[in-house]
Amino acid sequence: MQRRLGVILMLWVWISVLLVGCGSQATPTPLPIRLPTPSPVDIPTVVWTPRSQTRIQEPTPAETAINVAPTPTPTPLPPMYGWVKPFKARLRAAPGLDANVIDVLPAGTSLQLLGRSADGQWYYVRVLPLQGDEKEGWMAAEVIATFVDPDTLPVVEGKGQS
Repeated sequence: MQRRLGVILMLWVWISVLLVGCGSQATPTPLPIRLPTPSPVDIPTVVWTPRSQTRIQEPTPAETAINVAPTPTPTPLPPMYGWVKPFKARLRAAPGLDANVIDVLPAGTSLQLLGRSADGQWYYVRVLPLQGDEKEGWMAAEVIATFVDPDTLPVVEGKGQS
C-alpha cells in the first residue's frame, strides 16, 4: 500500500510538472495608468504704466568715466616639437654644412623647434633635457620630422650666423 501511494504521488508530480511546462503563458494585461490632470497655471499679467515725465539729467564730461581699452599683447606661439628622422644627425653651431658640429644626435631624439633660417633649409632647435644636457643649435630641415608647418616658425637671425 505504501509503495502504491509513493507511485501515485510520483505520477502526480510528473503530471503536474508536464502540465505546468506545457501550459500556455498568459499575457499580462497592462494596468491603467492615471496621470494627474494639469491644473491651470496663473500667469501674472504685466501692465506697463508710464512714469512721470521727469527728464533724466545726463552726466557732464567730468563725471563720465573714461574707459581705455588695454593694448592687446601678442599671443606667444605654442612650443613646436619634432624628432630626428631614422638616422643620426648633426647639431651644428650655425646653419650650413661648414659650421662646427656641437653633437651627433641618434634617431628619435626629441627636439623643440625654436626657429628657422630665412630660406627654410635649417631649423634652430633645442635638444630636450630627456636626452641629456639641454643644447641648442642648428639642424638641416631634411633630417627632422615634425607635424607643424615650418612656415609658422619664426625666422631666427644672428644665432651662430655670421
